[in-house]
Amino acid sequence: LQDYKPNDELEEDDNTKEFYIEDWGPQGKIVAGENHPSFYVIFSRPVRSLQALDKPQSTSDIMTIEPALPGVFRWYGTKHLSFESDIPADPTIQYTIKINPSIKTPDGKKLTGDTAFTTQAEPVEVINLWGGYIKDSDCAYNWNTGALPPYENRFVMRTNYTTTLSAIKQNLTVLVDG
Repeated sequence: LQDYKPNDELEEDDNTKEFYIEDWGPQGKIVAGENHPSFYVIFSRPVRSLQALDKPQSTSDIMTIEPALPGVFRWYGTKHLSFESDIPADPTIQYTIKINPSIKTPDGKKLTGDTAFTTQAEPVEVINLWGGYIKDSDCAYNWNTGALPPYENRFVMRTNYTTTLSAIKQNLTVLVDG
């Protein structure tokens, strides 16, 4: 290590390489149960020098998430910008990652290609349903007869995703005997 000398000429400095978004995510769906989803973009060329990388910030002049979520924007190197949410994503909402189309590389290359990407959380699914709920995860339940009176109209429902009561109310249909 004593003889190590960093190479000041990086491969990314090739002036013939285009400046575009190589990767973004999460593509497809935001994984259910992800309590703090991370949205990211990876550029084909460095956007910031190592010396100019910022500490985590609540806003960014390069990337936005719509609708807005509380969280922080963080650089992981010179080409990888990530937004890490403080709250779970709402599975009823489609999120858009927007990149400022006027950004340039430090050597003046203009961004080309797509600058907006959409993703959504997996839909809410019921994982477990326990009848005869009393409190604190206790159930008055008999394996032969089901929920015991007077608790037969109470239940605990577990979903694959952290969600809100209002989202459940909007999307839940309960059928009894068909």
